Amino acid sequence: MISATKDRTVQLPGTDGGLTPDNVPGLPRREKLAAAFPWILFLLTWVTIFALQHRMDAPALWLDGGNSAADISRTAYEGGIDRQMLIVMLGAVGAFLLVRDRSRLRLNRAVAGLLAAYIAWILLSAIWADDQDLTIRRQISFALMLLFSAGCVARMNVDVLSIFVSGIAALNLIPGVIAELKCGTLHPFAIDNRFSGTVNPNVQGAILSLALIILCWWLWRTRGPIRLGLACTNFVLLAFVVMTRSRTSIIALAIAIGFSVSIVIVRDQRRRLRGLMGALALSIGLAGMIALAVASNSARFDPLSVVSADRDYGDPTKLTGRVDLWRTCLSFAAERPLLGFGFDGFWTPKRIDIISEEQNWPINHSHSAYLDELLALGVPGASLYILLLLTCFLTCVLRFLRGDDRYGAWAAVLLFVAIHNLAESINVERSTPNFAFNLIVLHIALVKPRAAESLRRLRGRAFTVASW
Repeated sequence: MISATKDRTVQLPGTDGGLTPDNVPGLPRREKLAAAFPWILFLLTWVTIFALQHRMDAPALWLDGGNSAADISRTAYEGGIDRQMLIVMLGAVGAFLLVRDRSRLRLNRAVAGLLAAYIAWILLSAIWADDQDLTIRRQISFALMLLFSAGCVARMNVDVLSIFVSGIAALNLIPGVIAELKCGTLHPFAIDNRFSGTVNPNVQGAILSLALIILCWWLWRTRGPIRLGLACTNFVLLAFVVMTRSRTSIIALAIAIGFSVSIVIVRDQRRRLRGLMGALALSIGLAGMIALAVASNSARFDPLSVVSADRDYGDPTKLTGRVDLWRTCLSFAAERPLLGFGFDGFWTPKRIDIISEEQNWPINHSHSAYLDELLALGVPGASLYILLLLTCFLTCVLRFLRGDDRYGAWAAVLLFVAIHNLAESINVERSTPNFAFNLIVLHIALVKPRAAESLRRLRGRAFTVASW
């Protein structure tokens, strides 16, 4: 149960007043099980996603230079039976939730139409895919994960979905620290060290940034003792984001937080807007410069250090080899601009070997989500993806400006994704940020806020929303 009061305060599950299986006297056993179900689902989801996307030897692997091109190409083609079974299990859970709670769904026709067109284009791409077997396998995986996300959307409201995503993202930090300690690679003050945890440092930076954005919004919305816990959690997350030294994540995070402050001011402080804008711009600028200076590991800050670091070779303006990679990928995209190479079908083992050898580092994605969409689905598919992202972002912004606080965090997350997509492919791969994106898009497409609920929020009256 999540509650909110007239001063925009929300009550987190499990805090004073929250519903847990243990703090409701006289609750029958069946109802206790029902109350425990969201926590069971949360743990099941976290364990499954962790098994699919993370590995405890990641710090040592990163220290040794990561997987070889041969290992990447073999994994891309063969996959693993254990991972396939886990994805099937998630799909089955999603189907159960979707059937059980289908009455909660109320289509938003515009967004649902865009989503349907995008999914249809993905399915049709199997017809012209270079490697049809690979594309079809990945389409099935995509469909099962989408089914699980739809089940979660049918079962949970906006606040619980936000807690669900941020909890999964933040919880990944614990095994990440354990893995670093086990491998002896946790050196936060070492100049050349990057915190990777159980994934690549760039992926870790995106995951922790996602949790940080959502929990910053919860910090703004809550009151009481829980705020101190949220503030401490946010500080720890920010410290580890900086330790990843993922420049793309740090820049996107700074912009998303600055945007969050801006839309709150625009909506709630309109009378003092002019006076606050100067202070806001100065604060965002200083915060961004400090964050980038720390991320660049430079004792002296200069503009070039923003894009260069000790891990760069050659010309630092080439963004750690990305510019040359983008040129190569664009030359491939020009061969099939309208249709692409099939959903998630460009990075076949053969192309991974060819491009990795050409670029002199192991690569299995283009380091740009937009470019990967272009390669896979051509101009129509990439356009539908961008249009879907922008439509959901604007929808969340408008709902927040009209008085529904719940959508502010989602607008900031989608802005983070849009910026992060420029230099990373994480958000279109099987990852926690991609899972969060799927949940947001499916909620916008499949669930329309009820008028009565919006009015309660606009009028600022106390209300309670049952989550389960």
